[in-house]
Amino acid sequence: MVDFDLVQNSKAWSAIWTHFAFRKSKPDGKIDEAIAVCRLCDAHVKFSGGTTNLAYHMNKHHPGKCGSYKMTDNIPSILANVSLSDVDNIDLSKVKTSQPIQRTLPGLIGAKYSSHSSRALHITDKVCRFIIKEMRPYRIVDSPEFRDILHTLDPRYNVPGRNSLQM
Repeated sequence: MVDFDLVQNSKAWSAIWTHFAFRKSKPDGKIDEAIAVCRLCDAHVKFSGGTTNLAYHMNKHHPGKCGSYKMTDNIPSILANVSLSDVDNIDLSKVKTSQPIQRTLPGLIGAKYSSHSSRALHITDKVCRFIIKEMRPYRIVDSPEFRDILHTLDPRYNVPGRNSLQM
């Protein structure tokens, strides 16, 4: 007599989960998320948050059933063999993934800070303090690399030009 049912992993992103499920106890309805059950052979495979053990099981016990699972299956092919020196030359707008891309918080909020907002004034103050304490020239704020760093840290911040900075 089987005392559990199989239930799909509700948080699953990987395609490997089409071959696995969790055990749900019949008496109390608890789902055991520490063990994944193979739908092909009913083997119990330890699950601790990643799909490495699941992929290992599929590659070892069912290699012809579903192809080969690799750690890079979710990495777009354009990024798979890139050296560090080539990273700046990749056009990421052309990268297509099989998974939906998570929207970032600035992408959801959208609007840039007003130059007189408390957040923009706070960041500008920190930039000025950096310039003064590190004895950097004001023109550093016009540097594309410096602007890129600030944009990466807070896309909503408009970096002022060197003529706009006030101490």
